[in-house]
Amino acid sequence: MKIVVSVHTQEELEEAQRFNPDLIEVRTDLIEDHSLSPHHLPGHDDIPRIVTCRSREEGGRFDGTPGEWVDQVEPWLSRARYIDLERIRSDFRPIMRARGLGIIASCHCSRMLSRREFNHLERELRSIGDLPKIVVTPSSMRDVLVLMEFTERAPKPIVTGIQGTRYRFGRLLLPLAGSELVYCHAGSPAAEGQYHIAEFRDLYAHLGE
Repeated sequence: MKIVVSVHTQEELEEAQRFNPDLIEVRTDLIEDHSLSPHHLPGHDDIPRIVTCRSREEGGRFDGTPGEWVDQVEPWLSRARYIDLERIRSDFRPIMRARGLGIIASCHCSRMLSRREFNHLERELRSIGDLPKIVVTPSSMRDVLVLMEFTERAPKPIVTGIQGTRYRFGRLLLPLAGSELVYCHAGSPAAEGQYHIAEFRDLYAHLGE
């Protein structure tokens, strides 16, 4: 398991670095009034960075054209190791490969998926990128258990996650089932249900006691 901290301001970036996570995610769709810009990022850093511009359809704030999406992520790419590529952006896969970036192929669903849908989506995302990421919105404890079962059985590596606050405890459990990444924050959540990195580390440590 690796911990990713999502940031969208300079203050959050500095706070995230203080906690030394495994990766830092720059959420370009959440940046307002130049509160974070590429020059705030060191050219060479021990903490790899993911660039993400999350669409409104998948829980973010970006609602522009494909060309505008490219314009938004482009300034950050030279300081990143990974790009989060939603499946609706799969046409940009060759461009990101040419830039030498690892691809996190993602899909965020506002509902729960069936076992068949999980399997189909995992194969589709794996054909797009290096690391498929599937985030769903459970509506019951049974849904959480189905998600954990899928995570445990899926080919690795895989990233799974939960949207919303009601079943946010699942964010602690999914790494135990084999999810590669867990997304946290160091100031304000970039998505509903994210734990602060310090809180997550403390709670996760207790699971092993």
